[in-house]
Amino acid sequence: MAYSDKDKKRFLDILYKHKGLVSNACKEFNMARATYFDWLRNPDFAQAVEDVHEAVLDWAESVLQEKIADKDGRSVEFFLKAKGKKRGYGDTLDVHGNLKIDIKLPGLDDDENLEEI
Repeated sequence: MAYSDKDKKRFLDILYKHKGLVSNACKEFNMARATYFDWLRNPDFAQAVEDVHEAVLDWAESVLQEKIADKDGRSVEFFLKAKGKKRGYGDTLDVHGNLKIDIKLPGLDDDENLEEI
């Protein structure tokens, strides 16, 4: 089946409706996923899909901001872990420094230079 540019635009609207979930959009559009991936070879369509994903991300951020405004603790914590790392929020620990390890290999004398190994 041949699809028009109008069909592709309609599909992109459905893709946004399904928040970027390709399988759900293809199902509603009654189209095989393989067709979607064929369309992605077109740079203009691929850019339009990227625009949909960016719009979905904007939507998700707006929902998060609403939750933060409502003082939802988990949302505040998530935001701080994602955006407040420079201020010490987050789940990771950055450790910087030097570490010296003495390695004793079987069969080598203690006075042999091991620095190059």
